[in-house]
Amino acid sequence: SHFSILRAASILGIGTDNLVKISCDHRGKMKVAELEEKIIAAKIGGKLPFFVNATCGTTILGAFDPVNDIADVCERHNVWLHVDGAWGGSVLMSKKHRHLLNGIERANSLTWNPHKLLGVPLQCSAFLLREKGIMQQCNEMHADYLFQKDKNYEVIYDTGDKTIQCGRHNDIFKFWLMWRAKGEKGFEAHINRMFELGNYLRDLIRKREGFKFVLEKVDFAFHSFEIDKISTSQVLES
Repeated sequence: SHFSILRAASILGIGTDNLVKISCDHRGKMKVAELEEKIIAAKIGGKLPFFVNATCGTTILGAFDPVNDIADVCERHNVWLHVDGAWGGSVLMSKKHRHLLNGIERANSLTWNPHKLLGVPLQCSAFLLREKGIMQQCNEMHADYLFQKDKNYEVIYDTGDKTIQCGRHNDIFKFWLMWRAKGEKGFEAHINRMFELGNYLRDLIRKREGFKFVLEKVDFAFHSFEIDKISTSQVLES
């Protein structure tokens, strides 16, 4: 998980000592069996596990946790499942690679940063929740002097009474403009190109002396680089 999970535990007053880390396998994916074991152990110890963070696109290895398996565990134990898709969430734009995100529809919440893989100018982040209205239920303070009910625009778009901060940048506008310019096909081509270039670089490194792969296969460049019998050089030239 990203270091921000530790920071959040500290800021919220939960404390980093109450955050339980789960081991990963050699490819950087969460060990789901260990997750369930530690949830059960925590319950036996009188604690109440309530939140699990899964990651889709880790910083170093580009790993995608098995979200469906993690969701099964969370549902069995009534635990909130959050998916950190800040980096890897953008593969949803690619029909070829979106399978890496299988199961994210089962998450209670999801973070996504289009300013990362999609190249939207900093900062552009999204926080998505499955339960409609929960942000307002948690954060609304009924400050009628500021959040009037008779505004002349659709208040559903007013985030001031739904988030921790009151005012904020209109970050999503940058994403909207880029989406209008590139379209879904443009975003899909962008993501596919990233995978192609990752495979191309891996092939170049494999051919050079003095280099050795720490990990041969990673999610972000997992497939062998051959698309309908088109060679790497042909793809780059096109």
